Amino acid sequence: MFLRDVLSSLETISVSNFSKKDSTEIKDICFDSRKITKDSLFVCLKGANFDGHSFFEEAIKYGAVGIVACKNLDLKEKIPLIIVKDTRKALADICAKFFSYPAKELNIIGITGTKGKTSTTFMLESIFKNAGIKCGVIGTLGVIIDGEIIKTDNTTPESYYVQKYLRIMANRGIKYVLMEVSSIGLKTHRVDNIFFKTAVFTNFSFDHVGRNEHESVEEYLECKSLLFSKCEKAVINKDDNKSGYIFEKCNSLISLHFLELIVKTWIFTPMI
Repeated sequence: MFLRDVLSSLETISVSNFSKKDSTEIKDICFDSRKITKDSLFVCLKGANFDGHSFFEEAIKYGAVGIVACKNLDLKEKIPLIIVKDTRKALADICAKFFSYPAKELNIIGITGTKGKTSTTFMLESIFKNAGIKCGVIGTLGVIIDGEIIKTDNTTPESYYVQKYLRIMANRGIKYVLMEVSSIGLKTHRVDNIFFKTAVFTNFSFDHVGRNEHESVEEYLECKSLLFSKCEKAVINKDDNKSGYIFEKCNSLISLHFLELIVKTWIFTPMI
């Protein structure tokens, strides 16, 4: 992919050391300076304990040919510098385009909730398997593709890995994906550019509030609810006292009767 193609997917504040005739080719996207590959685009992410902006020189040293940042950097090498408002959102947008929007080729079920995401995911996997339907899994236990388990660091991996593994699944002919969608994953744009066929809400309790996670219970719940603004169908545990809040946040295209669906009726019609 050429850098000019990457830029077409971004809302930029400024772009320097770049012209429309630029033929810079991007062969990979990196956000960890320890994993830089030659001819890659380096996206500076700011985490709880690190700031990728501190490692842009190292990224260039090991082969990065472009930098995406949310502040100006003093580049000694005259390579393209793209300034954006939010580098995590930019990473999600860049990776979706880089991997040719694999979610459009898949039926993706997103499962969120404080408890029960993993159990629900593997109950559904068993149902699909017994029905003779091959599916992929992304979640707490890793990424599962054709029986192979790939370990990951997070329940919902960074957007680069989400898009990469969805592309692998799509290329292997998998049509259904079961994905555990964490509140942090939603908050940090890891599942941007994915429209879920079905979103599942299991329950809500007062976990994950504090340093490095959510500022308040209200923010935690709001992040959970983001999944239901980007889905076609919703299955909500009506026994949970936050179910009404989740329903209010549903995509306006979702009809009330979807809340009454049970497992055997919300396995999707096969894609044509």
